[in-house]
Amino acid sequence: IDTAANIVLCNSYNITQFHQLNGLNLRKIRGQISIANTKTDRIDTTKLILCGNGYITPPRNDKFVIGATFNFTTTDTNVTIEDHLDNLSHLKDILPNVADKIDIKLLDGKASIRASTTDYMPLVGPIASESLFKAKYKKLALDSNAWIETPCPYLKGLYINAAHGAKGMLTAPICGEIIASYIDNTPLPCSENLRVALHPNRLWRNEIIKNGGLCGYK
Repeated sequence: IDTAANIVLCNSYNITQFHQLNGLNLRKIRGQISIANTKTDRIDTTKLILCGNGYITPPRNDKFVIGATFNFTTTDTNVTIEDHLDNLSHLKDILPNVADKIDIKLLDGKASIRASTTDYMPLVGPIASESLFKAKYKKLALDSNAWIETPCPYLKGLYINAAHGAKGMLTAPICGEIIASYIDNTPLPCSENLRVALHPNRLWRNEIIKNGGLCGYK
């Protein structure tokens, strides 16, 4: 893409590869799912998605999914027996009769890396210049409730929709609508409180004031 009026960054933790966002404090959380086969294991599972400490999905094409692990210490995406054991352990809390029939040696799996913020809320909205933002709003370090009328130094046409953690299938679609509303300057499909809670400026703000504080963004 040589030219575009707007760009939305949706590339998970890799958003930090761009210099405009390489200061973001994002968590990388490895997750592995286990994939079992109803025919191979000769078991009946469930017709509904069941969730607890883990989850199990209904079978599709004779396969069903058990998940999922959370690992903050590695970004290795190789499937491991240890994570299969972890998933089966959580399944025992949900459907022990199913978990006991699964042969771990026959399990398939997939692993990848989630991106998340420290407050576990996605990053959704326009992106500001980190250096200019921290310079213009440094007064927040002295008073987290300070009212500062200086316009935010946004990077024109640059937006972010990322850090959805383990719930992206639920949160990404509505967040995409929020981004579209920002771009089209139309009413947002969410409350003002939610808009502020999702706004990426909160990370720069929190770094300034350290211990929190409340501030809206326009």
